[in-house]
Amino acid sequence: MQKIYFVFAVFVGLLVGCANDPPTPAVWYRCADGQEVSAFYDGEAARIAFAGQSYAMQTARSVSGARYVGGGHQWWTKGREGTLSRLEPESVLAADCVAQNWP
Repeated sequence: MQKIYFVFAVFVGLLVGCANDPPTPAVWYRCADGQEVSAFYDGEAARIAFAGQSYAMQTARSVSGARYVGGGHQWWTKGREGTLSRLEPESVLAADCVAQNWP
């Protein structure tokens, strides 16, 4: 658990150092398999943290929900639920993730 907090603290530090405006509050998601995803939403962009990695993403077209793509990955949410997957070849990294601190 300490490792997760350390990774999160480093991630937030990088965001604050790289942005002119402070990021919007994060939404934490807990997935069915126990993994966690953190999402920082800022207008048309999102930064997703998962398994020690960070992905900068932009809004993408979707039929339903909100979809962000970047770095060969996509983060797709609908309501409180989200799925992180690779685009090529598409494979799910974290699924059935439910927001733990929904605004």
